[in-house]
Amino acid sequence: MATLILAEAALAIAGFLDDALAYLVQSSGVLGHPVRRRVMSLLVDREIATREELVAALSDDETRSEREVERLETMLHHDHLP
Repeated sequence: MATLILAEAALAIAGFLDDALAYLVQSSGVLGHPVRRRVMSLLVDREIATREELVAALSDDETRSEREVERLETMLHHDHLP
């Protein structure tokens, strides 16, 4: 009985730590910015992509102006992909 309670407690703690770690990874560092999270999700599907391909995938919204697309490419080059 005590072993079962300890096992359940250990699973609960492990689940909590897993959720906490996922939150920390998303809220800071590599995945702290929504653009980086989107880039990572694109790379999970494609494994390899050029910066131009990433820009095209990220700017698939046809309402973006050419200037916004250029700004996105610059932001990827200088901030998110180095």
